[in-house]
Amino acid sequence: MQAILDSASRSTSQSALQSALQSVLDTGNPQFIPKETIQRILESHPAPPPTEPVRELTPDTRPIWPGRIELIYKQYIVEKEAWLTAHPTVRPSNYREKRGLESYSPRWCKEQSRYLPNHRIDLETETILEGRPHWTTEEIYAWLDYEALQEQEVERQVEAELIAAGGFGQSRERGIRGVYGRIETDFQALKEQYRFVGITVD
Repeated sequence: MQAILDSASRSTSQSALQSALQSVLDTGNPQFIPKETIQRILESHPAPPPTEPVRELTPDTRPIWPGRIELIYKQYIVEKEAWLTAHPTVRPSNYREKRGLESYSPRWCKEQSRYLPNHRIDLETETILEGRPHWTTEEIYAWLDYEALQEQEVERQVEAELIAAGGFGQSRERGIRGVYGRIETDFQALKEQYRFVGITVD
């Protein structure tokens, strides 16, 4: 009898023991074990609550935001290598000058780097890497080129919309505040459509 009690006390999982004892108790056949003893074991070792099934997280299959510096730089390198291959006499160090790309000062690059993400992502695994990103000068060049083109495109779009609306006063945007409001709305839509949007960890 004591052996059964000791076994119940030592057991970390009582479900099998409880099931067997409860079966004996329910059938009315104590099999030489007093019902009081069985009842005491069951009461002193209540069955653990049922565990909820582990829910698997649905993988995020959204594409990475095209405005990520890692993707911008990757495309920059593809274009750079293709151009240098087509112009074998040009040294890589002279690429930007010969290509007619903007020349950015180190100070300007440092100032603009604060607008870059505070983390780096691995494009192969599509995961966030630990530690500071430590963006290179060439990565910042590529990002500044991209941003300049984006600003030009936005300016052309806004100008075309204003002309179509009959002038700034006729625009439904209701001035600069309306334009910025739409930009914020568009940004929120990007966050729904893509992963890793913005400068902070999503």
